[in-house]
Amino acid sequence: MSDPRDHIAYGTPEAYRQFIAETLAGAETHANVARTYAEIGNDAGLAYAIRCLVACTKASVSAMADLNDMKAEQAQRRQARPIPTREERA
Repeated sequence: MSDPRDHIAYGTPEAYRQFIAETLAGAETHANVARTYAEIGNDAGLAYAIRCLVACTKASVSAMADLNDMKAEQAQRRQARPIPTREERA
């Protein structure tokens, strides 16, 4: 069965949100792995898992900033160009 999120157009708010959800899921996974490494005393694994956690978090933060920029730009465009009424178009 196909996932309905596979049909989200790139560059849309929905695509940004999907990417953020995916990177946050990755961050969650890396946090859990890091906790396990810390508990068993594997410092090399712990360091790697933390780097991966930070990378996922940075990607999420960056995508959220892009989403906010897109929404602000769209709002600005809507204010700059009002849609003319039928009477104004005639």
